[in-house]
Amino acid sequence: MTTPEKATPGGSGQADAEPQQKKAAATLPSEQALVEIEHAVVGVLLCGAAQAVQSLDLTGGQFLDPGMGAAFDAVRALVAAGKNADVVAVHLELMQRGQQAACPLSSLNEAAMNWSSRPDMLAQHVERIKEGHRHRRLRAIGIALAANPASAEQHLRDAERLLGEVEAPPLFREVALNLDDDSEDDQRWYWQGYMPAGHVTLLTGHGGSGKSLSGLQLAACMAVGEPCLGRDTVPARVLYFSAEDPASLVRVRLRRICRRLCLDHAVVMERLKVLDASDLEPVLFTERRIEGVTHGVTTATFTELQRYIDKHGSEVVIVDNASDAFDSDEIKRALVRQFVRSLATLVRKRDGAVLLLAHVDKSTARAGKSTGTDSYSGSTAWNNSVRSRLFLVEHSAGELELRHEKCNVGPKQPPLLLRWDTNDVMCVRAVGGMVALIQERNDLKTILRLAHEFYSRGVFVATDTRSRYHAAKVLGDDPAYPKSAKPNDVFRLLTDAEARGLIKKEAYRDHNRKPHERWALTTDGLESIGAAPSAPCAPSTEDGAPSHMAQQGAPSAPCSAGGYGGIERAQNTAQEGKS
Repeated sequence: MTTPEKATPGGSGQADAEPQQKKAAATLPSEQALVEIEHAVVGVLLCGAAQAVQSLDLTGGQFLDPGMGAAFDAVRALVAAGKNADVVAVHLELMQRGQQAACPLSSLNEAAMNWSSRPDMLAQHVERIKEGHRHRRLRAIGIALAANPASAEQHLRDAERLLGEVEAPPLFREVALNLDDDSEDDQRWYWQGYMPAGHVTLLTGHGGSGKSLSGLQLAACMAVGEPCLGRDTVPARVLYFSAEDPASLVRVRLRRICRRLCLDHAVVMERLKVLDASDLEPVLFTERRIEGVTHGVTTATFTELQRYIDKHGSEVVIVDNASDAFDSDEIKRALVRQFVRSLATLVRKRDGAVLLLAHVDKSTARAGKSTGTDSYSGSTAWNNSVRSRLFLVEHSAGELELRHEKCNVGPKQPPLLLRWDTNDVMCVRAVGGMVALIQERNDLKTILRLAHEFYSRGVFVATDTRSRYHAAKVLGDDPAYPKSAKPNDVFRLLTDAEARGLIKKEAYRDHNRKPHERWALTTDGLESIGAAPSAPCAPSTEDGAPSHMAQQGAPSAPCSAGGYGGIERAQNTAQEGKS
């Protein structure tokens, strides 16, 4: 296509129109980049998204490349007729129209193979094509003004109409503040406390630490709705995208997991889908340089994966792993952020969740064994872009720890101490031999007794380990509290007790109607400490706030139940205060 020459100054109308043309040109890509964008749009339509053409406010006449414009119109005609619109069908349609010379089969194949950008970029690409078309028409108006100043009035009206059509894409959106509607307050979890719905969760660890095995174990448990490592899961349709391990190894691992955990094979096979891309093309996101600028784009594999997910209604997607699916430099923050956001779009329409497995280098894995050290490699965008992040660290052969390093939508969970059993299945472990095991059981019994005493007095132990009123802080001053127990040890004991059904998380609201969570003993837990069920008395005004910190007008009162030392001490203190 011949580019119109730049008009020479001339006529009062051109003086007014030229600044507007320069302003528009400053925001437009080059003609080469614009042609590539047009190829990208046609590529997306040819790769399974042809139905989207019905919602696009665009025609082939607005394309800079007439061949791609003809292909676009052919796709629209085929879809309108209820026909398939793949490469072959579009080529045949162009032959019938006599336009195959403008867009030969090789051009269609190139667009489908090399320019299939992600579907959610269609709207943005279409706007760029329309802007380019408007700009070319404005330049043509400038040339016409220079050639015939007498027609300035009509040309200026055309220019005003064109400029009025230009609408910049929004840079931000105003949020509707529906503060009286609390329906969004409760976060849904596919894996309780660890994998939030609607977001991407990152699981990092050194190679060989067991990320793939744990991901498969979680996938199988979630497919049947069974707890995984003591944490509840929501029954879901799961897709496991294996970019590293071949199908044979995945099958062997899944068989062992299902047999060891007694999972229903039929249900797992129905609700869990596994895709093997290990020896094919596993890259979901890559980069491309256009006019010296690096752009991140999703690949044809991503587009096909999105179609597969939509076809099977997958709610949870596990990607194993980032080093195979992300074909770019892990320190490029903008591209990492784009990659994570694109993963979230895979299940967004079903409010699903994505678990992304990622390797860390040896130095990170070694340093990560010390708490407080970054446990991910590359840009901080890997940490900042996900809403929940887990780190699997191997302390010794078969002895592991799962740490919850970040959570933006709920409390971080205490670390889980894990081990591999003889069937290569991960399970929660007790550590330290028989003496340490007996000590742990005694410590747990003491902690449960104290938690129940405080609960009965209306002083609650918060489940959030970041709360001012977590177990170690609320119970720590009691003489019966095991002084040798570190806070992380106490958190682990409580997590183990929850997995054994001795305690549970109980929701409640304070006097300001703010929601909180507290630990409460179950019937089994009460039996384990020899106590009878009791209800909390005069709850304090904050989650876990001790009685003497309750706000005036809503004091906590001791109860005469249980017969443990803490209750008796509280009663004696109350009597002394009265006297």
